[in-house]
Amino acid sequence: MQTIETDAEGGASAADIRLTVDEIRAGIVAMSAADLARLTRAGQVFSAICGISGEDLVQEACVRALEGRRTCDRDVGIVPFLCGVMKSIASQETEARKKGFRPVTVLRDGQPVLPEVGHEGVSPEDEAIAAIDDRPRLLRIAKIVEGDEKLEFLVEGLLEGWRGSALCEFLGVDERGLAALRRRLSRILASAGIGRTST
Repeated sequence: MQTIETDAEGGASAADIRLTVDEIRAGIVAMSAADLARLTRAGQVFSAICGISGEDLVQEACVRALEGRRTCDRDVGIVPFLCGVMKSIASQETEARKKGFRPVTVLRDGQPVLPEVGHEGVSPEDEAIAAIDDRPRLLRIAKIVEGDEKLEFLVEGLLEGWRGSALCEFLGVDERGLAALRRRLSRILASAGIGRTST
């Protein structure tokens, strides 16, 4: 029988009622094939709710647990714990989508990558999205970028509503490559006189 240390008030200390990161890591490593199958299936279920792939949900749940951002009580199994983390991620994503687009923190080597300083002009995305409701403008943008495969794909991706990592993956570029393409599209649109007039 395990003895649980108590704090000064006689209650169990947080360290005794929660698993450490090392214990969580050991629990993940020790999962059986059946545990992995349950976790994978849960990821697929939550994927249907929030639109994030099941594999990504499982991976993100593990990352959050191993970074210590999520804690696990000792009386909870590792699979139910990770399922709870996935449920939380799915819920957060669903709520965020209801509220609309929001900034995404991109981490590189564990550190946030700061976005480039914004400007007051209209972004290339806004220009492309506005073009959906303005057929002549859309045709003009398509004609202007015709022959430049990357910009054609950028406009197509923007019109599909893709942002961030989805757009990077579609274009086969990293964040810097995407920023460079956006700047190039912005310059081309400005030089062609396509843009919103300032009021």
